[in-house]
Amino acid sequence: MLVSPFWIAMQYVNQLTSQLAALPPLAELAATLARSSGWLRVAPLITAARTPTVAALARQPGAPRCMLYVANNADSAGRAAEDLRQWLDPAAVLLYPANDAMPYEHMSPGTEVLGQRMRVLQRLASLRHADREQQTPTIVVAPIRALLQPTLSLDEYAYATTSLQRGQQIDQDELLGRWLELGYRNAPAVDVPGEHNRRGGIVDIWPMGDEQPLRSEWFGDEIDSLRRFDAVTQRSDQRLEAALVGPPHEFPLWNRERALARIRSQDVSFMRQEARDEWELALERLERGERFEGRAFYAPFFRESMPYTSLLEHLPQGTPVFYSEALLISQAAADFDAQADKQRLARIESNELPPDFPRPYMRWAELMQTVSPQALAVDLSNNELDSDAPVYQVAGLHFSAPPLFGGQFKRLVAEIVGRLERGEQVLVVTPQAARVQELVHEALSSRQKIDTADPLGLDGDVTPQYVAALRDGASNPNFAVIHGALDEGWHLDELNLTLFTDTEIFGIRQRRTASQRRKRRERSAEERAAFLRGLQNGDYVVHIEHGIAVYEGLLRRAVGGVEREYLSLRYAGGDRLYVPVDQVDRVARYIGAGDTSPQLTRLGTQEWERAKRKARAAVQ
Repeated sequence: MLVSPFWIAMQYVNQLTSQLAALPPLAELAATLARSSGWLRVAPLITAARTPTVAALARQPGAPRCMLYVANNADSAGRAAEDLRQWLDPAAVLLYPANDAMPYEHMSPGTEVLGQRMRVLQRLASLRHADREQQTPTIVVAPIRALLQPTLSLDEYAYATTSLQRGQQIDQDELLGRWLELGYRNAPAVDVPGEHNRRGGIVDIWPMGDEQPLRSEWFGDEIDSLRRFDAVTQRSDQRLEAALVGPPHEFPLWNRERALARIRSQDVSFMRQEARDEWELALERLERGERFEGRAFYAPFFRESMPYTSLLEHLPQGTPVFYSEALLISQAAADFDAQADKQRLARIESNELPPDFPRPYMRWAELMQTVSPQALAVDLSNNELDSDAPVYQVAGLHFSAPPLFGGQFKRLVAEIVGRLERGEQVLVVTPQAARVQELVHEALSSRQKIDTADPLGLDGDVTPQYVAALRDGASNPNFAVIHGALDEGWHLDELNLTLFTDTEIFGIRQRRTASQRRKRRERSAEERAAFLRGLQNGDYVVHIEHGIAVYEGLLRRAVGGVEREYLSLRYAGGDRLYVPVDQVDRVARYIGAGDTSPQLTRLGTQEWERAKRKARAAVQ
């Protein structure tokens, strides 16, 4: 029987991964990586070929159980993660994002970012202790900035992780007290990660790295049952024999006394009154163990001194780290350091930061010092020259960039038809799949009439599915269209295949990463100015991350020696948030039903996350 033609096999992008993995050069590359350590440059490899190459390596027999892919910025990392989820099993790919706030800013990471980072640590911990290899390796994708931002050490993570089992005997009061010490917050109901609650013999907790909260039912001090449940409906949908509750934060809040002593030792007498008042108020709130916006600003005082711990130290032994153009990544790390240090010096000069304030991030050289000499760092590069590391020349894998069409569908269709007539395989991945399929089918139909009795002259050696699909509109056995999105296309001689994406079809990337899709549309300069002119003191507004507040006008503040305009937003309890005018896209006018005034959000709590979650559930 005839092997399924290309258009039947290519129902999903990840089916192409198997074809790539079967190429002998990929097996040779995998064998080279398996016996290598230190730095190795793999070149020449164009940008578009890097994620499919890593995916194909993950499909090799004996592939390591974990791989790390590092990009030079958040957008590149987001796109790489989305691509890898299509080349492989989506559940095998995790994004380790960076906190958006710059060092020395009084901002804490959002619950979503923190949850994603803790989820990665949790997966890596399970891989380090796994007894057997899994079928598909875990691929972690991170921008370099995420690696420069410290995390818990291995010992701290182990200390803050609680193991629960059905039938386990444990003092309930001690367990809840421990969770409070670690940084979990007692709440009337568990609605967002980082909260726990007890009602009689039922204890709920939402570990920061989990998709759903955990409910344990107790008989005295014995755990009678463990279940996952939906935070909105409260319905249980998964019974467990055991569960792990990881830490709620990426810095050791349980080191509070030592941290407070270090904070008090800072000389703040020279600071401006406003900055000193803010410092003293934060100190009081830290003493009480409160959550508040900007608490992460004081994280360096809770950590051990340099060198900090990075994600690299959590990787299972034997994990290769792939850097998408290491030179660009090291330059991005240097730029990040320069920008942060400039802000530090400016804030010291403006009497807003103690001069001995510990640096809250790692530098590139410090990050590299945490890497074991036996670890493998792979520089995926398009440059074969100017390398201090050994270079593995990718022979037998000739990836090249396909032509661009700038939205000219006529040229696109002509190019596809021409390649098909030369016997080439063509795969198109685009949200415009139906349109492309229709145009190519019309072009091919006008050139030749399909003989559904024996379409390829194979004397009947075809599958019934092949004939049926031809009747249903399959234009050519070497042509396939998939509804989806990839970052860039390529041509590979060894597969005689060209992949087209929206980058080639339209000349721009049509898709956005998941985090970008959740952000509100950015206003133009004119729209921002009009929005600000329309705001009146006393208007209710909504900050996308912090919730409902009262707008109290514009004010000018000198931060880091630079005077800027800020929106002054008042929240519940009189707390204030100052939003730079250039971040006004994060603020919108409050629109509510009726004439009643909305309830202001309390800063430093999970009120706004809880409200958004309930709103999403209400429209599902």
